[in-house]
Amino acid sequence: MPAWFSTDTGATVYVNTDSENVDAVEEAVAATGVDTRVWEVGGPARVLDEDAALF
Repeated sequence: MPAWFSTDTGATVYVNTDSENVDAVEEAVAATGVDTRVWEVGGPARVLDEDAALF
């Protein structure tokens, strides 16, 4: 199954796959004893109001 990772994210390793393999990849990683979370790609970019900006 297709899966690749990124370590250029600080102390966290991200394992990426396609939507068809999410469950299998998550189960395989979790089976090693690693705490896992499943994330999805965010929506489109948008401009925030000034009072909602982070800085």
